[in-house]
Amino acid sequence: MRKAKIYYARMDELWRKEQKLDCLEKFESVQDVVWQEIEPDKKYVWLTEGLKDDFDSFISLGSKEAKALKGEATDCIFKIFSNGIKTNRDTWAYNFSCEEISNNIQRMIATYNEQVIQLQQRNDKSLNVDDFVVSDETRISWSSTLKNYLKAGTQSKYVTGKIRCSLYRPFCLYSLYFDEIFNDRRGQFPLIFPTSETENRVVCISYLGITKPFHCVMTRVLPDFHLTGDSLCLPFYTYDKDGTNRRENITDWSLALFQTQYKDLKITKWDIFHYIYAIIPTIAIATPPTSNANYRASPLHQNFRILLSQENASPKSISTTNNNPNIASNILRTKTSRSIGESKKCASVKTKPKSNIMTFSPLQAFHQKP
Repeated sequence: MRKAKIYYARMDELWRKEQKLDCLEKFESVQDVVWQEIEPDKKYVWLTEGLKDDFDSFISLGSKEAKALKGEATDCIFKIFSNGIKTNRDTWAYNFSCEEISNNIQRMIATYNEQVIQLQQRNDKSLNVDDFVVSDETRISWSSTLKNYLKAGTQSKYVTGKIRCSLYRPFCLYSLYFDEIFNDRRGQFPLIFPTSETENRVVCISYLGITKPFHCVMTRVLPDFHLTGDSLCLPFYTYDKDGTNRRENITDWSLALFQTQYKDLKITKWDIFHYIYAIIPTIAIATPPTSNANYRASPLHQNFRILLSQENASPKSISTTNNNPNIASNILRTKTSRSIGESKKCASVKTKPKSNIMTFSPLQAFHQKP
């Protein structure tokens, strides 16, 4: 079989529709087009113009293989990573007011437990749960995960201590009901922030394939999945589910690599963590969107200490005035700046949305340029 060839031609992406149509009219046939034969790279990426070929030399931030290991991980910087929290019922599970979120959740739990009892009384295994459940969004918001708990006969109990502080969007702290049943996907966060008193730092970056501007945010509270468009979260610590047995999530393998590379035994895992926070935005901004896999890897910068140095860091920063006065973020000056969500206490703001369920206004996410 003869190997196929692919030819490519492009117009200026800044041209308007009329300019493109005028250009096409000048071609009497496809033979008049100046074609360029293209070849894919080893990862089968066809449009490689402008892309750098040094990705394979970068260090992996994390991998599914390392994440699954019970012992020490190698060949990556972070052993565990996670998506942000996906509730699939934000209007119920989030609120500025702790009082309102308590009322909303208790009302939904009452409806859910009532449905569990009614389904058990039916005792009909052939029953389609979609035909059975109450479809009333003023009483409950269903998802596939919640329906699975319903079919399993799992009842829920309201616990005040599950109301936690969460970074819903950059510089926007909400109260979140952090619960296994009423949060659709919690990822690894029961191991990252197992209790309200858990100390941690988490770098959240835009997920693979995201079409929105790249974000890189550090927080010390639970992050929402859509915090940075779609969030990939890299924690410094991990814990057992009861909040004990704190472990550093930076691998010993990466610590040895950095110390050897820079011939500096004083480099710590915190240095590496802040280095990742500093270097990732510069990679994302300098790399074409088609090479979004770069968000999952990090190069070894030629001068590690200069990148971390406060004196040599960029003076540009993002800050805000909020109920939390410590909110501030700086892409490079990570050693001294505080992370978003510094306060452990969420502000309790009285809100009276329709039906006592919070409604959201779109928030324009920030994008820090170098």
